[in-house]
Amino acid sequence: MDFKIRYLNGFETDLMEAIDWYKNISSKNAINLLADIEDAIHSLSRNPLLFQKVNSRVRKANLKVYPYKIVYKIIKGELVIVALAHHKRHPKYWKKRK
Repeated sequence: MDFKIRYLNGFETDLMEAIDWYKNISSKNAINLLADIEDAIHSLSRNPLLFQKVNSRVRKANLKVYPYKIVYKIIKGELVIVALAHHKRHPKYWKKRK
């Protein structure tokens, strides 16, 4: 069963920042990052309980290639994507997002 996905505005900001960063290196890197994110979100939507818990309400899924994780919650059958967090960024900067 695929879950309905909702993206918080903070995730969209994180996404654009990451794409811009890699686009400055090469457009191919930016495209590959986006593909890595899409693959992870597809996996999340199919089986969100598979990934590691951050706490009782939040989980994370590491990307396969790039040093980012997707932070998400499951709320009433909906997958809420909270953040695209770089591994070296403060681990809870996204905590106040709603």
